[in-house]
Amino acid sequence: MDSMQIWQKHKIWSNIWDNMIFDSLENIGEYVDFSESFYEGLLFLKDLQKQTNDGFYRLSSSVSATISEYRTKSQNQAFFESHSNHIDIHSVLSGSEKILVENVCKLHVLGNYDSEKDCWLYEADSCRKASSILLTPGVFLVLFSDEGHSPGIRRIDSVSEKVKKVVVKVSTNV
Repeated sequence: MDSMQIWQKHKIWSNIWDNMIFDSLENIGEYVDFSESFYEGLLFLKDLQKQTNDGFYRLSSSVSATISEYRTKSQNQAFFESHSNHIDIHSVLSGSEKILVENVCKLHVLGNYDSEKDCWLYEADSCRKASSILLTPGVFLVLFSDEGHSPGIRRIDSVSEKVKKVVVKVSTNV
């Protein structure tokens, strides 16, 4: 099975999104034929425990990960971001959060591109029509450069939840 067939087999939202992948960590073996860097990032996720220390992890010259713990926020505190030079792989180790996702063509840019952080920021009012993904332990979400995302949102707007999360960044400039 070639990588395009694997991608089509596991891709969720295929009628809405061109690229986004939402899948179970149990299926990461299906992505072995993707780029080496992409698969390296998935393998890192597979072996993490909720006791893994927070911090920055350099996995290779093209892959890094950040593990952090925080409380989810209300949707009215949300903003969107996207990245030009890397893809994000999001996964939670404990807790759960909503991530809002919208094509960047439908978002309103706030300010200039931050090249140091590889980050575009977008207005939060765009979230009214964005799709909502529930991120729970055992799954991962891959977001590409055309997918604006607003992570860390409360599942139920009135209840903040403690989340431990990892975001793997895979460079697209390799």
